[in-house]
Amino acid sequence: MSDEEREESPAPSVVRAAPELEAEPATPRMRSRWVLEPAGQAWDGFALSEWELTAAGWSDRHPHSETNIVLEGELYVEAGGVTVVAVAGDTVTVPAGQVGRYWAPVHARMMAIYGPHPHGESTTDLGYWEL
Repeated sequence: MSDEEREESPAPSVVRAAPELEAEPATPRMRSRWVLEPAGQAWDGFALSEWELTAAGWSDRHPHSETNIVLEGELYVEAGGVTVVAVAGDTVTVPAGQVGRYWAPVHARMMAIYGPHPHGESTTDLGYWEL
């Protein structure tokens, strides 16, 4: 459903959950799924994903902010030369334009909120590693 359709419809909308988080072959210890997929290359609202790391790490640089709500485990996040540790119930945000490095020595499951992203710039500095 597009942002315009969400705004025009007075009724609630439901996005059905995917049965499981999925891993890509190149990132076997990172699994994810879209809950609310981005509305194209640029969007005014937000996008939402669920993801997890198991003895692995991920890095990226978004042109928009990324906020992670830790649902399970312990997530380490580094941006701007500062590292924080977030546990279940914590929320951590990496500001737009910063490289965010995320890792879970054991396991962490998160909900990630992206955006808004009105200009459609690309995400860069992607990286994956296993611990």
